Amino acid sequence: LRTRSGNSVIDYGSGRRVLARSVQCMGDDVKVYDISPEIREQAGQKIGAANVYHNVVDIPEEGFDVVTCNLVMCIVEDVVVREITDNIRVALKKDGVAYVGFCNPLIKDVPETQLDYRDETSYPYEVNQTYWKTKKEGEYRIIEIHRCIKWYSEMFNAKGLEVSNIFFTPEYELNGIRIQDFIIFEIG
Repeated sequence: LRTRSGNSVIDYGSGRRVLARSVQCMGDDVKVYDISPEIREQAGQKIGAANVYHNVVDIPEEGFDVVTCNLVMCIVEDVVVREITDNIRVALKKDGVAYVGFCNPLIKDVPETQLDYRDETSYPYEVNQTYWKTKKEGEYRIIEIHRCIKWYSEMFNAKGLEVSNIFFTPEYELNGIRIQDFIIFEIG
């Protein structure tokens, strides 16, 4: 995130509020939105009820210096990804920046990471596809949607957002395979 404190930040699809709470502790004015009423209730308890939007239409236009959206776009259909991107663009100030993170699509064919096991697929990297992952933490399975980096870049661009940088999490080795688990797009 930007290094100065005092940013207006919204965590779109806040989930467990770990990111929102961390950013709030750095001195930023943090709001959250999540589609889940239960998550919104928990967020209110953790960061204050006044910091939670209960409806996406209540998020102010051009209201935020920074928008974060982490591990959301990789679990929803293409049409929802486009809706979320529209909502990010609307919420972002003209000189603002958004950080969108998800599992690194370049490791689609890696059968195991430190975090999960992945079922094999027969589709090439360039083809959008769903696949099963078993999370090591809690041993539960989720369906994730693989989309190549180019797809995301072109979609963001088509929605009026420019990708200014792409970050990968630090590399590690597991069972002889070099892995970078996550990717973060910096867009504005």
